Amino acid sequence: MRAAREAEAPPALGTHPLMRCATCMVKAVMKRDYRDRVFDDLFDDAVAEALLAWAAGEDPMVGIKRVKSESLSWKARHITGDPDREPA
Repeated sequence: MRAAREAEAPPALGTHPLMRCATCMVKAVMKRDYRDRVFDDLFDDAVAEALLAWAAGEDPMVGIKRVKSESLSWKARHITGDPDREPA
């Protein structure tokens, strides 16, 4: 009986129609960057934000663009340096 239960694998989350649609919407706005040696989860965050916006009854594209702009502003402040901060 245990072998029969282990043989049944749950369906992958990426095969769900809403997940595929959210991924296509995010691909229309941004590309996944495979050049990073450290995993950048911006693409996955945008897909999650699109799904969350659908659940809340909002426009998913607004959520996707919000995640992208927040990430870019964070990178501008913390990676390249904040131009408003006084030098130490």
